[in-house]
Amino acid sequence: MPTIQLTLCGPPAIHIPDPSSPVALPTKAMALVAYLAMEPGFHSREHLASLLWGESPDGKANASLRQALKTLRQHLGDHIQIERARVGLVDGVSCDARQFLEFAKTSPSAAVAIEAGRFLEGFTPRHCPDFDDWADAVRGDLIARYGRVAAAAGAEAIARGDWRQALAIGERWMLVASDPTEAARLMAEANLLAAQPTPPASDGDRWQAVPPDFKAGLAGRAPVWETLLQGWDRVTHGTPRVAVIEGEIGTGKTRLTDDFARWVSTQHGQVLRTQAYESERTTQIGLMLELLRGALACPGVAGADPIALGIIARVLPDVRRRFPSLAVHEGEPGFAILEEAVADVLTAIADDQPLLVVIDDFHWCDPESTAMLHYLVRRMDRAPVLWVVALALGHEEHDAPGLRVARALRTLPGAVRAELAPLAVADVEEIVRDLGRMRSASAAHRLARRVHEITHGNPFYVVELLKTWLAEGCISIDAATGEWRLSDREDADVLGCAVPPSVHDAIAQRIGRLPREQQALLTTIAAHDHGCGADVLSLVHGQSRLRVAMVCDALRQRCLVGEADSRYVCAHPLIASVVLASVGAARRREVHRAIALATVEVARINRQSPDAGEVAYHADRGEEAGLAYTHAMRAMEAARTVGANAEALHWLDLAARWAHTPEDLAMVDHATAQMLEAEAPSPG
Repeated sequence: MPTIQLTLCGPPAIHIPDPSSPVALPTKAMALVAYLAMEPGFHSREHLASLLWGESPDGKANASLRQALKTLRQHLGDHIQIERARVGLVDGVSCDARQFLEFAKTSPSAAVAIEAGRFLEGFTPRHCPDFDDWADAVRGDLIARYGRVAAAAGAEAIARGDWRQALAIGERWMLVASDPTEAARLMAEANLLAAQPTPPASDGDRWQAVPPDFKAGLAGRAPVWETLLQGWDRVTHGTPRVAVIEGEIGTGKTRLTDDFARWVSTQHGQVLRTQAYESERTTQIGLMLELLRGALACPGVAGADPIALGIIARVLPDVRRRFPSLAVHEGEPGFAILEEAVADVLTAIADDQPLLVVIDDFHWCDPESTAMLHYLVRRMDRAPVLWVVALALGHEEHDAPGLRVARALRTLPGAVRAELAPLAVADVEEIVRDLGRMRSASAAHRLARRVHEITHGNPFYVVELLKTWLAEGCISIDAATGEWRLSDREDADVLGCAVPPSVHDAIAQRIGRLPREQQALLTTIAAHDHGCGADVLSLVHGQSRLRVAMVCDALRQRCLVGEADSRYVCAHPLIASVVLASVGAARRREVHRAIALATVEVARINRQSPDAGEVAYHADRGEEAGLAYTHAMRAMEAARTVGANAEALHWLDLAARWAHTPEDLAMVDHATAQMLEAEAPSPG
């Protein structure tokens, strides 16, 4: 039977081998075949008539549907099955949009070649709003999926040094992306790496063999990697295992699990991998359906109970395409029945070959999927499966379904918890030596120490900061060897502390999801370089100390705030930088002013003298002139008393800025003259 090719990515068209030219179909007949192709299975005539002719009377709508079906029967023949009450496409119709969905699960490089974001481009049937809504929803889903496969395909191209292919992927992604940030980042990375010269190979230089791919590898991750290897060894000997991998955003969880999944594949194991997304948290069992789509490609699925497959087919039409003759379960299956069916299918797959199941960003998983996963792990306690669940600390409150189930999984027999901690200076040095082909140990250590000082060892921040410095010319590249070179000037002059745009965006997204109350307190904490006490926060925000402590605890759980000496500080300098950059100058000014006034008031309540330097600092930035001048002079006196003349002069400079009366100016001038005379050598 000849195959009919349906093009939906772009202006829709249908091609039949004989004749080979495109078939001209009426607009709504084309809309009908597009819907049937993208929604496999049979659909009632009533539903199809409402979808395309919903604004017409029932009789006219049904007549129009009959005419459209007659036209399709003439061109598609037995490829369309028209029954008394329902209609559906059968084997023999190939659709590019469906091919994209299949490739997205198995081959990102093949999927990205299909322009899925152009779904039904320029195609607008008249007077059928329900169809328009459906097409918009499908297009949005395809664009989102295209972004995922483009990111994966781009990373693969960069990893193998194919900058031109990575750039082409980024350009195609840019054309359809609703938010082009990630596409632009891929293109920038490809352009940056393509500009690096490829040095000649050298047997003595191990880093010369492979061009840098700007990934942190396993630096500092050996213990967690060994834990996964031991878990897989146990699984291959028939003992199931669970590994819960935790870490802050950017600590390399995705890279680690990706590398481990590839390693398992080389050991002839089966891999099912899926990832939760924040936008899908309200989609019931959405994550488990993605996992099952991947499971359909495993050979062992053929050994599953047909009844179980029939139950799953009710919620996942892809099963029917894999097993066309399968008897589908009647009615919607209950959740418990569906859980048991999924367990049967996954057990059949694992019985064929040991299985690795990886779920990334589990903290965003929908409640139904988390409940089902919890059931599956306990139900399949004898199947050779290694369950790996990765979640980012601080993204959600502790009552999020994914975090609750992760805590429960850690209690199961054979479960292990591995936390990815920030990198040490030595780990960062290993990264810069590999990426920069740096032979000089002192130069590599110097760069690594500065990078670690700014990033606190977060691998994502490390790599993005290095990219930024390369792009800005802070690090040069030797034309002959490709080795990174640093200037002979001091680190502080050569390597600035500007926040890379990618890091800024990642932190800003986390902050943007915070409740307003948490954002307000975080802004005040960020404005306080040396930490802010609960008493000051209480006065600034008009809240009880208990309430402030509760909100700050929530920020600590999200890994945005730390506590030292009973004072709250931002967990990372980059967090403080992004927080302050996200608010306007007027608000920053008011925050500093409020901190200065609150610091004075707290000292008065406690019958103590306030820290004059701290008050002067915030009053200066809050443009509170009288407070800034008075406390700058007090800070000057305190510094001069202990012989800290340079610090005393600093406070005099600040006092001079706010000395507006002749008396104040004269006092500053006199004190400055005394300080300079004390430091200068005697004349003659």
